[in-house]
Amino acid sequence: MKHHDAGKTTRDILNAKNVIKVLKIKDGMILVDAGCGDGFISIEASKTIDTGKIYAIDIYEKSINILKKTIKKENIKNIKAILGDITRKLPIPDATVDIYFMANVLHGLVANKRIKPAMKEIIRVLKPDGRLAIVEFKKRSKLGPHPSLRLDPDKTSDIIKVYGFHPVRVEDVGPYHYILVARKSV
Repeated sequence: MKHHDAGKTTRDILNAKNVIKVLKIKDGMILVDAGCGDGFISIEASKTIDTGKIYAIDIYEKSINILKKTIKKENIKNIKAILGDITRKLPIPDATVDIYFMANVLHGLVANKRIKPAMKEIIRVLKPDGRLAIVEFKKRSKLGPHPSLRLDPDKTSDIIKVYGFHPVRVEDVGPYHYILVARKSV
């Protein structure tokens, strides 16, 4: 099943504060918000870091333009909004990212058979001790993509293990979503 989800936001059903709390972001960290949409999670993360940086990336130009307007209006200095494809080389230096985060993105990469190039880029930009954080819809959620596209935590774990990541923890981040946090295997 082909998947197309550009331009949708989960702002009303995914609490950004819950996600940020689980990520345990510290000042000075560098984050990627891959498939950021209108950037509501990036904006929340920007409040927790003064000296860090957030690369907010989306392939959908309208979403990036919304985020750019918000950044300008709220005078946010630590978010760089990037129109880009997370399955291609990003304008981010190698091994510089502390947390590579994606919300409601992995299922689309899997459905469209684009996981391999996305994971290659994740591996390139993450620091050796960096974390990969994935938010996905719960399998039995009333909302979200078609149930056949949803990934439970075990399936998500199996997908990333192929690329050298091991899950550290899985937590609920609301009625419809879970987050899986993983590290590169050493």
